Amino acid sequence: RDVAAPVGAVVARTFEELRALVEDAGGPTVIALTAQVYRGDLVIRRPVRVAGRHGAVLEGTGGGTVVTVKANDVQVSDVLIRRSGHRNTTEDAGFKATGERVRLDHARVEDTLFGVSFEECKHCAIDAVSVRGFDEPTELRGDGIKLWESHHSTVRRAVVERARDVVVWYTRHATLEDLVVRGSRYGTHLMYAHDAVVRGSRFEGNVVGIFVMYSARMTLEQNFLAGARGAAGMGLGFKDSDAVVARGNWLVANTSGVYLDNTPRTSDAPVVFEGNVLALNDVGLRLHSAA
Repeated sequence: RDVAAPVGAVVARTFEELRALVEDAGGPTVIALTAQVYRGDLVIRRPVRVAGRHGAVLEGTGGGTVVTVKANDVQVSDVLIRRSGHRNTTEDAGFKATGERVRLDHARVEDTLFGVSFEECKHCAIDAVSVRGFDEPTELRGDGIKLWESHHSTVRRAVVERARDVVVWYTRHATLEDLVVRGSRYGTHLMYAHDAVVRGSRFEGNVVGIFVMYSARMTLEQNFLAGARGAAGMGLGFKDSDAVVARGNWLVANTSGVYLDNTPRTSDAPVVFEGNVLALNDVGLRLHSAA
């Protein structure tokens, strides 16, 4: 978006100025970026808003994570983030945050191993963000979006292309709405993700649309899951999960429309399918183990 600098913002003219303003404990609460490339890896350790505009780029050194947040109440918006490192051991990313109430919005993340990673980031948000990974084979890519122990966090209006997975692990009460995930492995992989909601999203041309493991009280509704092909291809998959509601989803042209493995684990927490459409799948419903 081409937006004006927020009222009262201090403008950073160079990366060195930006880093100095961010590192100043008594510095401004709002920092504005101009339409230029800021080259360097940025670490934010205090509450602050970094507001970009059309043409503002945060470009990493290629040796690590481009933007690292280790603070509460941080917002980064209206910026292109690009050029992370390539190390899986450190999960080099475009944007990585630990804290509470961290928000990334109206941003693009490109040419990064991992896209956006929330690690122990509670009540955090991703909104109107697009992520495109390295043009590498799937097994060499990082996750486009990762939520790990990031309870009550939200992902809305995100587009992920050519990543490995979108993952929600060990995270309670996550909400994912209006996502588009294409050309990846898992459109969304939820594990120990109790009380999560995935709603109104499109998963196209991935190996798996949505896969749920070891989770309870999930709601999956009004999603479109298509083109999950190959031997492992499936629209919706469940393993060892309980009290799942799948409502109003379209599952089209997948190898398997729905896959159930030991789900539900108990009759006290049934899995409910209501108003879904399964069309042109090789197999509509595949049951495994004690399902």
